[in-house]
Amino acid sequence: MASTPPAFPDVGSSLGPILVSSALSWVLWGLLTMQAICYYHSCARDHAFMRSLVGIVWFLDTAHAVILFRAIYQCLVYDFGRAVALDLARVMGELPPRIIVTILVQGFCFWRVWRLYRSIIPIGIFVVTSLIQIACTVVYMKGTFQVMQTPQTMLSVKISGYVYLAAVALADFTMASMLTALLYKQYRNTPIQKTSEMIWRLCLFSVNTGTWTAVFAVVAIVLSEHPRDTYYWAIFDVGVCGIYSNTLLANLNGRNYVVGDPSITLSFYQSTDMESRPRSNFRARHINEYESSQQSDAVEEGSIFQAAKRSQVSDV
Repeated sequence: MASTPPAFPDVGSSLGPILVSSALSWVLWGLLTMQAICYYHSCARDHAFMRSLVGIVWFLDTAHAVILFRAIYQCLVYDFGRAVALDLARVMGELPPRIIVTILVQGFCFWRVWRLYRSIIPIGIFVVTSLIQIACTVVYMKGTFQVMQTPQTMLSVKISGYVYLAAVALADFTMASMLTALLYKQYRNTPIQKTSEMIWRLCLFSVNTGTWTAVFAVVAIVLSEHPRDTYYWAIFDVGVCGIYSNTLLANLNGRNYVVGDPSITLSFYQSTDMESRPRSNFRARHINEYESSQQSDAVEEGSIFQAAKRSQVSDV
């Protein structure tokens, strides 16, 4: 009589989301690598500290993607058919690089907020939320690595995970809100069109800087409760490392876009038929004077924008 094959556990809602998060991390890593190459190619005048920060973030994001892939490979290949501790496999290296990238990118963004506000409030918010994230990470890892999982340990691990995500969301929402509020106020009070356009582009960057990472944290909190006993929340929790890394590089590479490009100028006398029409001496003289003034204004405006670009590169 043929023996019945052993029944394999359903891993669709456990290993499946972690596999998706691993694939997402590699997609974001590819985008990050492309952005890093563009950064080092076009922003060579940045301070050595900023170039080192980009290199450290890229290295940590690479380590995060590799370790996460190794964890899911362990679960799907070496431990195939056996129920494994997914938290143990995930925390065995994935969490430390992610928390470091999160704090580094948040520190960079809060530093920009501090430069605009010149207040201790942004620094205080960053320090408090960073300490909360580190403490929750230590509690989470300590509880996960314990051999005997008591109810108290499981409760502390669960609460630390919620508090960590809440601290991340609070820091990101606060950072984006403060930047956007200040820039929008400047946008409303600026009468110069070029300056207002630049500030509006900065507002758009500020909104996107902390909004997406905060939304990922909120969605991870919701999915950790509904549906229960699933790992769908891991897609938004584990994959946030690449979001932070790409946010940093997008802000650095987007500085020329924010400042604007003055190379394109408009003229009333660029069409062929207008140039072919004969001009009277009086009209031609005034038109030439007007075009000369327009060219001088364009040169002056271009020098102003180039100086703004240089200040963007040297200040950050």
